Amino acid sequence: YLDTLRWLCSNERVSAVAVTNFNVHALSRAIDEHHLPISANVVSLSVIDRRPLEELLPFCRGHNVHVFAYGVLLGGLLSEVWLGRREPLDKELDNLSAVRYMKVIRRWGGWRLFQRLLETMAAISFKHQKTIAVVAMRWALQQEGVSAVIVGSRLGNPAGDTS
Repeated sequence: YLDTLRWLCSNERVSAVAVTNFNVHALSRAIDEHHLPISANVVSLSVIDRRPLEELLPFCRGHNVHVFAYGVLLGGLLSEVWLGRREPLDKELDNLSAVRYMKVIRRWGGWRLFQRLLETMAAISFKHQKTIAVVAMRWALQQEGVSAVIVGSRLGNPAGDTS
């Protein structure tokens, strides 16, 4: 991957190079050892997936690497739609991202704990007259070093109005 990154960084038609899911070791090799100007790292980050907070975000801040967060809405599961509902079977979910994030929720603590999280986020969203999705995106954007969130949509807006 370093040869490819080196080629991209030296190509005059390429104005910036971003990477996806690089950990601190991979970023350090590219930036510190090979002096490649990586401009951004796209990583999974959410209120239940906080892995980047401890080491990755400080490293990126220290090396002027923007962090773009995906998975912030857990495939649409982090929304009012799922508040108070029973745990869905994988076959009841309408997209592969939701199936993937159900596995994350199960590893994190399960559906019952996730419902408590949704209740807490619903209270915050009600107080600020926003949606749970907006609260989740705001949380991610408030993490020092996160420059943007990436939100997907399939057939409309599965997470509700994000205004």
